[in-house]
Amino acid sequence: MYNYLKNKIFPSFLFILIIISLLLVGNSLTEFFTKGDYAKLEEEKYIILNEDYKCIDCNVIIIGIDTLRADHLGYNGYYRNTSPNIDEFSNEGVVFKNTFSQAPSTLPSFATIFTSLYPIMHKAQIENGPVALSNESKTIAEILKENGYYNIAYTGGGQVAKEFGLGQGFNIYEGNVCYNYITAPLIKKGVIADLKCLEDSIEIVMHNINLNKDRKFFLFFHNYVTHYPHVLSTNKYSIFTDYNNIREEYSNIITDPLVVKNKLVEDINNGKIKMNNELKDYIIGRYDDTIYYMDDWIGYLLEEIKKSDIMDNTIIIFLGDHGEEFTEHGMIGLHSHTLYDELLHVPLIIKYPKSKPKVIDQQVRLIDVMPTILDILNISIKEELQGETLIPIIQGKDKKLPVFSSLEYTSEGQPLKISIRKDSFKLIYDLKYKRTELFDLSKDKNELNNVASKHKAKANELKKELLEWYENNKNYNMEKEKIHDATLLELKSLGYIN
Repeated sequence: MYNYLKNKIFPSFLFILIIISLLLVGNSLTEFFTKGDYAKLEEEKYIILNEDYKCIDCNVIIIGIDTLRADHLGYNGYYRNTSPNIDEFSNEGVVFKNTFSQAPSTLPSFATIFTSLYPIMHKAQIENGPVALSNESKTIAEILKENGYYNIAYTGGGQVAKEFGLGQGFNIYEGNVCYNYITAPLIKKGVIADLKCLEDSIEIVMHNINLNKDRKFFLFFHNYVTHYPHVLSTNKYSIFTDYNNIREEYSNIITDPLVVKNKLVEDINNGKIKMNNELKDYIIGRYDDTIYYMDDWIGYLLEEIKKSDIMDNTIIIFLGDHGEEFTEHGMIGLHSHTLYDELLHVPLIIKYPKSKPKVIDQQVRLIDVMPTILDILNISIKEELQGETLIPIIQGKDKKLPVFSSLEYTSEGQPLKISIRKDSFKLIYDLKYKRTELFDLSKDKNELNNVASKHKAKANELKKELLEWYENNKNYNMEKEKIHDATLLELKSLGYIN
């Protein structure tokens, strides 16, 4: 009996025990690989090593709309249907819901987008200048040109006129394609031709895309359509305003159904005209009208790009350079004098051939656009960039990027104010008067309650980091640029100079 048990039963029993043990271990290993630390390591490995996003020799199109607030677009939760076509485009690309500009003004912001340098480093600005972008600052157009790209730009002129340095590296850089349509009073006097600015410029852009689609190209399209004086080409875009209802009471103020005149804005800010809710609603409505107008034609542009059969090898980036203010902090339409979020929160959508629709809630910056483009194109450069590629965030990595921003500078080269946005707090520091503002964005997204005295430790921590950033990046070079007469007219019609 013993021999029988030894030779027959025990081996079978041992075999069963081994099988059960392997099953138990297998389940544990499965859990480890799918739910445990190994899975996390594999996820991190995927984030670091996955290069499916690369698109070598792809075309690059940047659509930059001036003065466009992120919170006035439908995909960002706005209550009005201002942007049906951009909303549709957002469903095809990567949406960065919390993107912030490094400056609340056109020239320094686009100079940052083009160089991935902070404004306090590149110093391009209009106020107390103007100061052009230095030839020493290498632009994305110059880098792409070195890599065989043909570069084209059609802009609204003004702060992005060629003389301010943004044309570096472009084969074609047109600075006022039909910009003068914005100078509506001159059109009415017959001084300049009556052009449909947005419509005509987009037709020119599409002509150049079709002309160059057989070679790799970089196209930059910029327009001031959402900038004051909010000119519409036709009444059909007056969706959110009713000129007839407001005309009687304000007939001496609002005299044109298609224009919100700069003088109206100036008089409101100077206290000559009392702002009430009706007038405020009209101005905001007209701003939304111009977004709807812009969206209609950007939708047409995107549809035409699809028809041109270049989508499979083209990166398209839609963004704004800065926002606009509607009395959130007292003023209306100046957008160059504060660092509150209504001026810094901007749209950013990136679509590239291998991208999948995704919404990113993490905080990112316009300074990160150029490194992201170069990363997708697999182009390495020797120049040091101050932004970071957003690809790791797109692939799922949690990166906490602090937002540093600054106002334009004094004639001595010092910014008036600087700010840091980090860890649900925002700190603004006035370098001239040594004043500190701290906002707890988790409770006060509109930045109305200064809690610097309540959260002294947090204020000191952020102020220390902000001043260290400033000291490490400041540049006092302020070589002023002579402005051409045509550019002076453009800047005047936009309300930048008197």
